Amino acid sequence: MRIIIVGAGPTGLLAANLLGQLKIETIVLERRSGLTLEPRAISIDDEGLRCCQMAGLHKLLMEQMNLNLPALYLSHRHVLACIAPTEQPNGFPSISTFHQPDLEETLSIGLTRFPHVQLHFEHTVCSVVQNDEQVQVIVKTPSQPETLFVADYVLACDGGRSTIRQSLAIPLSTPLFPGFGSGKRSGKSTREKSSHNQRWLVIDGVESEPGEPAIHFFCQPSRPVVAVSAPNGRRRWELMLFPDEFIDQQEKLIKLLKQTCERHQSTQLHVSTLTIQRQAIYTFQSAVAERLQVGRVFLLGDAAHMMPPFGGQGMNSGFRDAANLCWKFGLIQQRSATSHILASYQQERLPHVKQMILFSTLLGRLIMTGNPGIAWLRDRFFLTLQKCPWLYQNVSELKIKPHTGYTHGLVLSTAQKWVGRLVPQPEIITMQGEHRMLDEVLGPGFALLTLYNREEKSLVWLERPFWQRMNVRRICLYALNQRQEVKQLEGENQNCLVNSEHVEWLRKHRDHYWLIRPDRYVLAIFRVEEVAEIEKRLEHLFTHS
Repeated sequence: MRIIIVGAGPTGLLAANLLGQLKIETIVLERRSGLTLEPRAISIDDEGLRCCQMAGLHKLLMEQMNLNLPALYLSHRHVLACIAPTEQPNGFPSISTFHQPDLEETLSIGLTRFPHVQLHFEHTVCSVVQNDEQVQVIVKTPSQPETLFVADYVLACDGGRSTIRQSLAIPLSTPLFPGFGSGKRSGKSTREKSSHNQRWLVIDGVESEPGEPAIHFFCQPSRPVVAVSAPNGRRRWELMLFPDEFIDQQEKLIKLLKQTCERHQSTQLHVSTLTIQRQAIYTFQSAVAERLQVGRVFLLGDAAHMMPPFGGQGMNSGFRDAANLCWKFGLIQQRSATSHILASYQQERLPHVKQMILFSTLLGRLIMTGNPGIAWLRDRFFLTLQKCPWLYQNVSELKIKPHTGYTHGLVLSTAQKWVGRLVPQPEIITMQGEHRMLDEVLGPGFALLTLYNREEKSLVWLERPFWQRMNVRRICLYALNQRQEVKQLEGENQNCLVNSEHVEWLRKHRDHYWLIRPDRYVLAIFRVEEVAEIEKRLEHLFTHS
């Protein structure tokens, strides 16, 4: 199998690493002469870091990040909300920031692990033609006006202005939400202006005296402003612009930023020490492609969807796309599944993408409103919310963010609420005494997860052809106080110890088996007496259309 990835941004590079791990021949084509030098994306969440963990690069990337930052929402000298999650269900902090050129460099270095992955710069895709057997990609390079590449599949990671999306005539639309979008289709450039788009001036700079490591949302309706702490003394400022307003003098910019900070003297931001390195005007978009797949071509990242940055979910959504899709190619290459499973990519990703777009749009329009009346009502709401600790905790722990949950696609839907959801990742202790994260023990493929049960029956059914073909790894978790009861399983040791409070979700189903997909989503939950029926349904799910 050969796959061509068009675009060497964060999503394309992550997808190339994931495919590289699956030993799939991969060619990455990038029209630019090198990796980006501009810090566009800036934040990553716990799910995004978990995707990086799948690529084996999370430790290197986290060394370059500002981890576990709080987000403060300020208005009229009040702290409306402080989002500072203490829980880490995915094993990583919920809010962290990075410098995009450093992130892309690390992802590209990761590709050097794989001799079957190639990265080509100055390769501009001119056309993509497909049939039932393959995809032909015509590319222009500085030395060759026309070069032909042939692949089994193409992943379009070529950004918001995706030429591949446009060539496939896939329209964009804005998810419907009262007052926040028209639902209007557009097959044109994604930078097309509309009445509900708002221009923002984005400034990136370095502070000689680093300020508070946090994300600040200054929610004054006179001019909403965002300040984002980034690694190595960097800070990003985002200022809402008035219609027809242009600010190109750095002295005026610094003055505006100082005025913002003076309104909230509790913040420790040192604007006077800021050296501006880059500034650009953006019109934040809310748009999603109506299809994520046409035949053998798939849209990922900004080519598939765009959303305002206020929820910090743009790049994270692209990472989820890559993590969702790539392992399915691995199954097809191993002949463990037929190509029809690829249709599940759109079934699973499109609903959640739309939820994230609505979440980010609502957050921006509510928190960063320029309407004094709406701002007053918002302030009253959040100040009242603080008097209800159990409600306010849902905000401070970021539980208001839409979580991924699949009801259609490669899941066996049952009454079990965890099916189709991302399995939590606690720290575990191996029988050799090593402290590791759960995903490291689950391995790169399917895993069967259980909690130790004294009455557990034989697992001879795992030796049947279907389970052997799917190469399922068995993992049994024991509570720390059961250390003396641990018995070695036959074959490779897959027994692990875990703090019982970290597996409450598993304890409620202690007599069940949890079948985990390679992307860490729960495929099925079943009892031993249901094995025959589950096996039949799984066989149909993976090998029949």
